[in-house]
Amino acid sequence: MNASDRSVKQKENRMARIDKTRRYEMPVIYGPSDIPDITIMKSFKSASLRFLTERDAVAAFLPEELRVPEFPVISVTWSGYREVDYLGGRGYNVVRVAAQVTYQSGNTLLNGTFPFVIWESDCNPIILGREISGYPKLFGRIPDLKEGPNDCSFECFEYETRLLLVELNDLQPVVGDELSKIRAQGRPSTIFCWKYIPGVGGTVDADYLVKATSNFDIAFAAQGQGRVDLLAPTWQQAPFGHRILNALKAFPILRYAPAIVTAGSVEFGRTLSERIT
Repeated sequence: MNASDRSVKQKENRMARIDKTRRYEMPVIYGPSDIPDITIMKSFKSASLRFLTERDAVAAFLPEELRVPEFPVISVTWSGYREVDYLGGRGYNVVRVAAQVTYQSGNTLLNGTFPFVIWESDCNPIILGREISGYPKLFGRIPDLKEGPNDCSFECFEYETRLLLVELNDLQPVVGDELSKIRAQGRPSTIFCWKYIPGVGGTVDADYLVKATSNFDIAFAAQGQGRVDLLAPTWQQAPFGHRILNALKAFPILRYAPAIVTAGSVEFGRTLSERIT
């Protein structure tokens, strides 16, 4: 090997390379991801306020591949995930606003939810979820669920500004066949995400629909009543959230559906996320 060949070989050895059979996250120079393909969250609790709204109001925010059911339901949900494996056993809180939707694939009709926005209290899950599956995640200050004997409430903040407040009351445990139905709805749980990543110079790096799948093992459920207060911050108060809240406030609340609290464990499969358009 002459000097020129050795120089090229040394240069090649110094170059970071991508193995296209492996999964990576930014920054890629440190090699393939060590985040597990299937994440286990040993403990979760969720509190969800739901209401019926108008079909046209929901359709205006959906990608064209998704359809609105006859009776569209919006959910505003707080979730607390604990003992998360890739966070070294740590946990974080989530507030999500989503709509029930359907997706037609050939002769198969898939039911799921489409999140309009997901606030989370930890930036690491935000980054992973946006990069891999296109979850519409933003950072928020999300306190733990405030719980009473038969009620609970939650809030979400951007900086010091409150974005929303949800209160649930008259919660009663669900048992028997009704609990079995709720358990079945969580295995699997399908979320459709519009993955959009802008590129430099006015280009677009990603623009497609993703189907993500989780499996919730629900050990406890309770149902009751509730109400939501969506606030209207200025852009100075909430630079990222102000336009989101203004849009969400346009959904007419025709009727509140039963509020629900659930608890158990969950598995999220990153390799199960699938591009569908």
